[in-house]
Amino acid sequence: NVLAFTRWDDSGQPLVCITNFSPVPHEHYRLPMPLPGTWTEVINTDDLAFGGSGVLNQPIFVAEGSDLVITLRVAPLATIWLKQA
Repeated sequence: NVLAFTRWDDSGQPLVCITNFSPVPHEHYRLPMPLPGTWTEVINTDDLAFGGSGVLNQPIFVAEGSDLVITLRVAPLATIWLKQA
C-alpha cells in the first residue's frame, strides 16, 4: 500500500516521494535512497499544520558506501517528500 518514487530536477537534484495509501502506519518502513547525504522532509501531510497527527521524521543521514537504505515513519494516508539538505 506504499508507493515511492524519485523525481529529478533540471540540475540533477532528487526529490523522493512516499505515499502510504493504507489506514495503517508503517513505523519502520525501509526505503532505498538514490544518493548518500542528509535527507530532510520538505512536506509531510501528517504534520499538525495540515491537520495530521504529527508523525514526522528527523533529518536522516545516508552514509557514502552504505547500502543507501533508510528507515522512516510513514503515517496512515500520508505523503512525504524528502530532499537532500
